[in-house]
Amino acid sequence: EFIYSNMINKYFYSIQSIYGETTFETPLYSSNGDVLRTKIKEVRSLNLTLGNDIIEGRATYLYGRSSTTSNELERLFTGLKIANLDELADKYEMDNKVSQYYSLGMFIDYNDFIFSSEYGERQVNAFYANLHGFYASLGYRFSSFIPYISYAQVEMDEQTVVDTGVDGLNKLLKVQNLAQSSTNIGFKYYINENFDLKFEYQRIQPKGVYGGFYIDSTDEYPNSRLDIYSFVIDFVF
Repeated sequence: EFIYSNMINKYFYSIQSIYGETTFETPLYSSNGDVLRTKIKEVRSLNLTLGNDIIEGRATYLYGRSSTTSNELERLFTGLKIANLDELADKYEMDNKVSQYYSLGMFIDYNDFIFSSEYGERQVNAFYANLHGFYASLGYRFSSFIPYISYAQVEMDEQTVVDTGVDGLNKLLKVQNLAQSSTNIGFKYYINENFDLKFEYQRIQPKGVYGGFYIDSTDEYPNSRLDIYSFVIDFVF
């Protein structure tokens, strides 16, 4: 990791770059103890930040070559190759595939108004579907008390309900739909420099078949939603 920071008149800027690789495992609780094994090679990241005391902008680019597998995925793609469906296997198998992420963000703190927003895109040339999303948040500072509201949305860039001719592959692609919107209302209260309290209500609305948090395999459930109430205490010591 390399970071360089400096000032231009009243503006600060920083350049951050990363190179490396990472390996991690994710439990798949719905697959009888199976584990999703992921390795990302040639990780390259560039993050640029520019701003002053009022406004700050940020741009991020992330690149890597990703491989993801599990016992179930190995059986699926091995079966495709045995059945001479190499084209399908090459298209959807996550084997050293180029993965990219782009984002642009902005933060404003002016006359007790606080605003932040960010837009991002994910591009993965495999069974993970490409998507894009954004959020915007607005708050106002009353001394130590900050009420706020925010809205976020994720949309898919490609169809996740497709007929490949292979039932197992169709099911894998269906559950990649993460499309949803969410609205948050909450407040944060700073007790002192070491403690703060936060309460938040969040309503999540899934979109499309298998949308968001995977409710049903056939119906879109346009009126279903998830309501989350959270209470958080942050402390630094």
